[in-house]
Amino acid sequence: MGCWSPLNAMKAYVHTLQLCKDYSDDQTDSNANAGTSKLIEPECVEFISALAAGNQSRLMIDVTSDGVSPSTLALAIAARHTNGRLICVCPDRPSLAQAKSQLQGFGLQDAVDFQIGDPCCVIKQYKNVDFAAVDHRIDNCDEVLFSLDMNPDGSIVVLSNLFRGGSSSSKRRVGAPNYVHMKKGSYRGRGIESAVLPVGGGMEVNRFGRACRSSRQKRSKRTFLVYEE
Repeated sequence: MGCWSPLNAMKAYVHTLQLCKDYSDDQTDSNANAGTSKLIEPECVEFISALAAGNQSRLMIDVTSDGVSPSTLALAIAARHTNGRLICVCPDRPSLAQAKSQLQGFGLQDAVDFQIGDPCCVIKQYKNVDFAAVDHRIDNCDEVLFSLDMNPDGSIVVLSNLFRGGSSSSKRRVGAPNYVHMKKGSYRGRGIESAVLPVGGGMEVNRFGRACRSSRQKRSKRTFLVYEE
């Protein structure tokens, strides 16, 4: 994961907004009883897409509870703008077929590599992940989080659907120690930040690694010209 890129973040954000609007228009046209279409308000999809693209994430992982999720769509768009790779972990073949069909409808199928199987086993194949999105409702959520091998020099883990229903183990997580506390020993001295946001059914965003040195050392300079009559 590189330094922050405002241009990548903006492109991914606008791309996501347009895609969501087109999807909303299609849904409206296909429903005879629907009213006029509305532009989808910015929420979790646009936020995740801009966050991943702005941080120039190249290797991304998405673990969903059922086929294509908002995070899958967001990270696929981010991968398109960073020339990155998104690994989407599906629980079974029916979910895989559905996910491929949905992404093909969005024109994003070439940005995603699908894997089937136990998420813990699948994600252990990938090292130095730049960005990971995990649905809090999946079984053995804590084990999946522990299995992630994130880039220690800069990476982000997003845990979605914190406040929505799930398994008994996932419900326990609400109010429990967050991912930062679970993994802080692995990233000691690297810089860790965490926040819970009230979007996407509750979202925990965790950032690891030091800030980009070049961005801290090279500060922009402003020049003001004053013309006096």
